[in-house]
Amino acid sequence: MILDLCEKWTDYAYGKEPVWAEVFGFLASLKPDCECGRYDLSGNNDLFALVQAYDTRELSTGKLEAHRKFIDIQTLLAGSERMFYGAGNVLEPCADYNADNDAAFYRYAPERTVEYVLTPGVFTVFFPGEGHMPGIALLSGSAPVKKTVIKIAAELLR
Repeated sequence: MILDLCEKWTDYAYGKEPVWAEVFGFLASLKPDCECGRYDLSGNNDLFALVQAYDTRELSTGKLEAHRKFIDIQTLLAGSERMFYGAGNVLEPCADYNADNDAAFYRYAPERTVEYVLTPGVFTVFFPGEGHMPGIALLSGSAPVKKTVIKIAAELLR
């Protein structure tokens, strides 16, 4: 997992600058009023963005997810949300891996996760096997957010 300022993406490129540059160039072009939906990058299914708008939810409704094929880069265009991270090897599965949506789900266990707040200008990266639970309301209550999730086929960064 990575958590850092969007402006510091070059610290993580490690020889894959073209992919990272495309991702962060796209993110820099987005405005909070952009349309929600899927944006294909590089013209294929190996690199795309999902822009979403939703209200954050209560922690009690959450479960962690992890992917096998894709890396997630998540950042907010508007609002703030709590996120939770847990290493996949210490999480308890609550559903089998679904290859169609590249997701496995895990029970939330506070003793096995780390909590942080995602805000605009900050990005987080989840690599295959890393559990994450986004979209959780701040302690002050549910609020609207607008988020971009970049999906990168893991082999593009190997």
